Amino acid sequence: KGHSVITAFPFTAEAPGELSFGSGVTITNVLTEGFGEGWWCGTYAGTTGLFPMSYVEDDMTKASSRIKTMNTITTTKSVISATASG
Repeated sequence: KGHSVITAFPFTAEAPGELSFGSGVTITNVLTEGFGEGWWCGTYAGTTGLFPMSYVEDDMTKASSRIKTMNTITTTKSVISATASG
């Protein structure tokens, strides 16, 4: 079983066996080897197919660092609010 990725850009299938998706969705069961240069295979909305790896972010790295950034911003705003009202 593969890992998950989050799409950065929408992609429309141009050939049989390709996977169409919008941006910001999660593709699951991603397999990264054996599909040709620059192509991965995964499942979205019950359909499994090939998609260009350049259209996605690795869920485990970029997405988690973005969440950490968001949490830092939220924490900073909370501290500023608490200091201003205290």
